[in-house]
Amino acid sequence: MEQIPGGPFVPPALGTPVEVFRKTALSAADGDDFSHEYRITIPFVRPDTYSGTINYVVTTL
Repeated sequence: MEQIPGGPFVPPALGTPVEVFRKTALSAADGDDFSHEYRITIPFVRPDTYSGTINYVVTTL
């Protein structure tokens, strides 16, 4: 889920990339810190151990 600053959580479209961060200035010499908050809805499922993966793709111009 993507959160628009000051707004509600908005579900992304399946298969459509979502830009979560953009910076036009140089990065710091030791890198830049980045954090993002996610919220998901978990459907009713049988008790067990579940996990998920978030993949980030970083690009540069």
